[in-house]
Amino acid sequence: YIDRLIEYNAEFLRPFRDHFIAISPGNHERSVRQHQNICLTSALQRQLGCAMLPYEGYVRFLVNLSGRRGSVVKYHHHGFGMAQRSKGTLTADIISSQRPDANIVHLGHNHNNYIVRLPRERLNAKGRVYTDCCWHIRTGGYKPTSNSGDGWGVERGHGPCALGAAWLRIRVSKTGNFLDIVVDAFHAS
Repeated sequence: YIDRLIEYNAEFLRPFRDHFIAISPGNHERSVRQHQNICLTSALQRQLGCAMLPYEGYVRFLVNLSGRRGSVVKYHHHGFGMAQRSKGTLTADIISSQRPDANIVHLGHNHNNYIVRLPRERLNAKGRVYTDCCWHIRTGGYKPTSNSGDGWGVERGHGPCALGAAWLRIRVSKTGNFLDIVVDAFHAS
């Protein structure tokens, strides 16, 4: 069963592997590792030839255009809780206040799917006030809820879940001596 599970997901993700840089484990994978002593994420990572990230962490995207350098920081966490009312938007807001250096906050776990762009006021090293934004991305995954009237989600009273992923596009341009870095986030369809 476990070998087939890994192969199924590798086949599903293989057409997209040139578009992502890493995968990370979630609570289901951690449970399998605890009870079966098998790391599904490592096995999948080897088949896809990508990097593996921890359950929580940062990724810094470095850019260099005509000698000008900059970066975009993405914080990721598999996520936690269910958040039936807020869909997890309150959690994303709390996490971004705890990790103010992140330009992107990416969470999963609660089977919701949304992208929210929040402007924020910042102070640069020279004491000038400027505005940037933090993207809050919540991805739901690809496992639909059961329509059979049975299963874990039905037992707990959960409604249908949002499926899908998100794409990030980082565009870089140079205006005079300044490097402009624009991040766009959108739902993958």
